Amino acid sequence: MQQDGGGAVDIALRLMGAMQKKEGASLDKLAQIAGKSKEESRRMITDIERELTDTGEELRILCSTHENEIVYRLIPLEKIKK
Repeated sequence: MQQDGGGAVDIALRLMGAMQKKEGASLDKLAQIAGKSKEESRRMITDIERELTDTGEELRILCSTHENEIVYRLIPLEKIKK
C-alpha cells in the first residue's frame, strides 16, 4: 500500500478498528477516537476517502450529509495490508 504524507491510511485503519463492532458510529465518537474536533474529523474522513480513492485502494470511508452520522463500508484488512 502506498503511504501518503498526511497519514490518512493509518488514521483510516484506526477508525476502522474502532468501528468494526459498532454500526453507524457517530462523528462525535469518531472525533473522540481520533482526538480531533468534530469538524476536523469530518474533513479528515472526507480527505481519507478522496486520498484512498485516488491511490486506487478499495477502502471507502464516506461521510453522510446528516449531522453526527457516518456511512461506511469496511474492506477486510488483509486486502489493504499488501
